[in-house]
Amino acid sequence: MQRVIELIFGKPDKSSTVSHISYWMFIAGYIAILIIAVLSPVHWVAVLSGAVLFPAFFRLVNKLNRLIRQHINMKVFFITASVFTFLLAIGVTAILYFYADNVTVNASKRMTNGAVTVSIGTLRGNYNVTEVGTTERGGTLFIPYTASVGEGTITLSAETEDQVLWEQEISDSRDGTMQIQGFITDGSFDIQVAAEEASDVSVELRNP
Repeated sequence: MQRVIELIFGKPDKSSTVSHISYWMFIAGYIAILIIAVLSPVHWVAVLSGAVLFPAFFRLVNKLNRLIRQHINMKVFFITASVFTFLLAIGVTAILYFYADNVTVNASKRMTNGAVTVSIGTLRGNYNVTEVGTTERGGTLFIPYTASVGEGTITLSAETEDQVLWEQEISDSRDGTMQIQGFITDGSFDIQVAAEEASDVSVELRNP
């Protein structure tokens, strides 16, 4: 296992305790981030790009590290290392943001007197507003709603695992009532809001 790691990331600098510890800490962090990315709804291109590019950058920084310690004082070294760590964190965040299928920024949900209110700063993909339980078959279920979006277009929908019961596209603001007719499940369905890219999203459901 160690040979494989050294083949990918290069050999650690055992002449410096700090460098040696930093080497293995980076490896552990890389593996943890890779596992999280694989399990998250992130596009495979982003995962593959990160898996290939980060070891290459690490090998470069590792070589620069040795040169810096040999020819430059430690103050400059730590400044360089800090800048690289900061840029790496920004790079990981940017990749996860731009390639993730579901992104929600500044999302909040609250329930007051039977009403569910959701506010989302930025939405890409789907966001589950609430789950509604049903105990009857057939008939019509009415759920009043108010929805708005500052920029972009959202789709408000009621869905089971294999069926769309109701949906409405909204590009500004709208007050209305979900009329879910002939639902056939004794269980539950989800009310979701979805968008390719939208900001300042607000959804309120009354007595869902």
